[in-house]
Amino acid sequence: MCIMKSVQNNFNLLRLLLAIMVVFYHIGVLANIDYLLIFSGSFAVKCFFVISGYLITKSYFKNKDLKVYIKSRFMRIYPLYFTVIMVSFFTGLFLTTSSIDDYLSGGVKYLLSNLLFFNYLQPSLPGVFSGIGYHNSINGSLWTIKIEVMFYISVPIIYGYLHKFYSKEKLTIAFYMLSLILFYLFSNRKLSY
Repeated sequence: MCIMKSVQNNFNLLRLLLAIMVVFYHIGVLANIDYLLIFSGSFAVKCFFVISGYLITKSYFKNKDLKVYIKSRFMRIYPLYFTVIMVSFFTGLFLTTSSIDDYLSGGVKYLLSNLLFFNYLQPSLPGVFSGIGYHNSINGSLWTIKIEVMFYISVPIIYGYLHKFYSKEKLTIAFYMLSLILFYLFSNRKLSY
């Protein structure tokens, strides 16, 4: 029992350090502070995804009841995600430089798109952070939530269905290798974090 708590605490500490790296990197990019760019936002985000993949898979193995798994994953992410979207929308009402009518028409699209995890359709609110160049997204990190949800959906499919044909260990090794291959195939694409 003590070992398990220790491992969980180490993941929490690691995730905190990675989050700090991302924050410093973004401050460096947005404020044009070169020495903060030594913190690699790209590296930190990739590490987050590796840790998430591990923890989500572990959660699925611990409780294979699909209804309980879906409910626990939903409750882990959606209430806070919903709160962030709503707070952003209502805060934007006070920050917008657009008319209320323009804000509300664009704001409804923002709410619908973001609450359904399609934030790439409307990442900004009318008149909020405008004039700051291409960094006018209300919360640029929301794109990572879609990846997390993809993990939530794919783990039961991979291990729930394919486990009938292959052992858990063989599936884990196969998907690890596949993820490495896909990473190196698509790593030529330049993404900014």
